[in-house]
Amino acid sequence: MGNNKLNKSLLISEFLIFTMDFKKIRVLHVFGDLGCAGGAEKWFLEILKLQDPRIQFDFITSVCNKSVADEVTALGATIHYIPFSHSSIPFCIFNPYLNSARKILQQHKYDVLHVHQFDLAGELLRIAQLEQVKTRVMTIHASKYDNPRILRRLAYLICGKNWIFKHATNILPCSQYAAQSFNCTNPLKTKIIYPAINPTYYNLNSKKQSQLKSYYQNIFNIPPNSITIGHIGRFTKQKNHQFLIKLLAQLIQDNKNIHALLIGTGELLPKIKQDIVKLDLQKHIILAGKRNDVPNIINSIFDVLVLPSLYEGLPIVALEALASGLAVVLSDKITTELDDYFSNRIFREKLEIKNWLNAIPLAINAKINNQEAMTEFLNSPFNIKNSLENLINIYNKALK
Repeated sequence: MGNNKLNKSLLISEFLIFTMDFKKIRVLHVFGDLGCAGGAEKWFLEILKLQDPRIQFDFITSVCNKSVADEVTALGATIHYIPFSHSSIPFCIFNPYLNSARKILQQHKYDVLHVHQFDLAGELLRIAQLEQVKTRVMTIHASKYDNPRILRRLAYLICGKNWIFKHATNILPCSQYAAQSFNCTNPLKTKIIYPAINPTYYNLNSKKQSQLKSYYQNIFNIPPNSITIGHIGRFTKQKNHQFLIKLLAQLIQDNKNIHALLIGTGELLPKIKQDIVKLDLQKHIILAGKRNDVPNIINSIFDVLVLPSLYEGLPIVALEALASGLAVVLSDKITTELDDYFSNRIFREKLEIKNWLNAIPLAINAKINNQEAMTEFLNSPFNIKNSLENLINIYNKALK
């Protein structure tokens, strides 16, 4: 009996020592709009939801809607709000955004600064090094930097890009294409980390799928037995909505049973609305705006996902569709890593209408059930838990 009590005491003591010595890695992420529901933001918010005891995530952002902010703070993260600065001068004394970021680094002594935006990224990493932040990470989420503001683009080309590669301890492109596009040639600093999702959100039984399908057909006014083509993305030049509308016009002309649901907002939304009205497609093309129920929409009402983007890193929305069992038709401008893991459900086409008209029916027929999709997805590098382990290894290695 005495030995048992002694063993228990030793175990308790060892546990207390472990918990006292255990130190979370404190990571400060930088996003422009944390609540924009873009792929990069969703990826790291999903990691936060895993509540891994080894890491503490906090955020710098200029914008975040209340629902996301409430969720993030409830999960134990702090959001530091810094108003967006229109200044393109990359020095703290002239740029209030950078000056505020530096003060946060000075006050909170983070282990890691992890930057997810190109604007002022190099300057942020340079400041972090001056403030002795040990690990300075830049994730490249796209295959092109395309800021419409000339002065900000100029600042990036003159010094920002060079500072990213000079002051970052780790460069994490999201795909081979992104790595090549930004000439990430330093093997000691560069590691490709694929975007990831939590596939369990997309594992719905047939009864639940059927209920959700009826629900969304009702609220979006889509007739039963329609073929629903889905697109999710910001209304920007990159996502190529003009090509998409021309494609849909031809598909609907050939088959009145086709409807399309486009999710997202952006500066080109008014122009696309005008195009839809001109073509008299309002009853067939539904603009759903910004949604917080994307997994349920994809998993119930979409028959296929189309992505005619002019460029991408690695689109997370494609991962969401694949986890739901859908096939994806995407442009040949998008990186090819998805083909290696989901070859039977990826249809890659040049941006020519006739090619897409042929590919979409094939893609609709390539859909598989949820269980098959889960089996494929859980063993892929796009599973959120695999992504988390890769990131923690990088944070730990750099700190040591």
